[in-house]
Amino acid sequence: MTDLRFAFRRMRTLFLILCACFFSFGILQAGPIRIVAYGDSGVAGKGVPKNETYPAQLEGMLRKKSFDVSVTNAGVNGRTSSNALTNLDAAVPAGTAIVIVQFGV
Repeated sequence: MTDLRFAFRRMRTLFLILCACFFSFGILQAGPIRIVAYGDSGVAGKGVPKNETYPAQLEGMLRKKSFDVSVTNAGVNGRTSSNALTNLDAAVPAGTAIVIVQFGV
């Protein structure tokens, strides 16, 4: 249960940071906001349904707050931080406003 609370706190913190970025930099006026969540199995959602992955939940939370966003889940089971940079360009398409990079410990 502690892991779930920690994950929820991290996601809530990330949500608040993204909201602050949207307002601070005027991203909201630029049309649909493209966000890419890039990382390992924690991002990919290993073992959970697709609609329960953290990128899917983040998109849902932002849409509930009336943000026009699209969050792409670019997480891959088994990806490591050592090979992350070699795959980053392919995972982040042009026009992406925000990239969230997350790797486990």
